[in-house]
Amino acid sequence: MCTIVPGSLTVRVSECDPDTGLYSISGEVDVINPPGQMNSGTTGYAVFGTTCSGGGSSPEVVTGLFPDLPVVTVSYTINNLIANGVNGCILSVEFYDNTFPTNNLDPVVVCSAELEFNAPEPCFTEFLYYEFTNCCNPDEVISFNPGQD
Repeated sequence: MCTIVPGSLTVRVSECDPDTGLYSISGEVDVINPPGQMNSGTTGYAVFGTTCSGGGSSPEVVTGLFPDLPVVTVSYTINNLIANGVNGCILSVEFYDNTFPTNNLDPVVVCSAELEFNAPEPCFTEFLYYEFTNCCNPDEVISFNPGQD
């Protein structure tokens, strides 16, 4: 039976990238008897997702075959999340048996865990210079700097 080791789900939150206004999260979770261990004859899936920050690469799906070890550590990274300063974001991990995501049956979650984290504050630097292409003359580029007349 699949069991998440209590307290093993971790989340590392990167700093906000001022060039993009985005951040990433990464970490790992320890699980006992995950679906999709090599000798189980099934394929398992670990799905990491977050409730915050515009989706990015969430969810991240990690496909077994997981090693036949008493405790398996599964790592994840979710990129391109929008830094918005939200507190109380939820990172979740759900382990599915081999019915996910390849057939139309409802996937079976065999074990799961959640962890709360805070998104970094916004840091995106404003654009200081814009360029537009004239719709009627595509060879003409119109430049605009909102800080200057």
